[in-house]
Amino acid sequence: MTTDISIERKRFGKIGGYLGAVIGTCMAVPQVLQALQTHRMADVSMGSIIIYVVQCFFWLLYGIAFRGRPVIWANGIGLIIGTFQLFLKLIFTA
Repeated sequence: MTTDISIERKRFGKIGGYLGAVIGTCMAVPQVLQALQTHRMADVSMGSIIIYVVQCFFWLLYGIAFRGRPVIWANGIGLIIGTFQLFLKLIFTA
């Protein structure tokens, strides 16, 4: 039997999940924008970018396996952003 409280918890959980996904994914955007403006990535660690990309990949697999839409969206977009960061690191450090 579904109660109003459990419905509200699910709604709160979904909203919280999506908010966390958006905020977490947006963390990398300022670095990308700065790199595009300055053409510099010397201060950004290659290791941290690689770890971020790998982390997004595995969380994406997890989200797909358990059908977690916020996890899928956040890490799919994060994977794109991280790969783009990796590309910027390679071209602006060379």
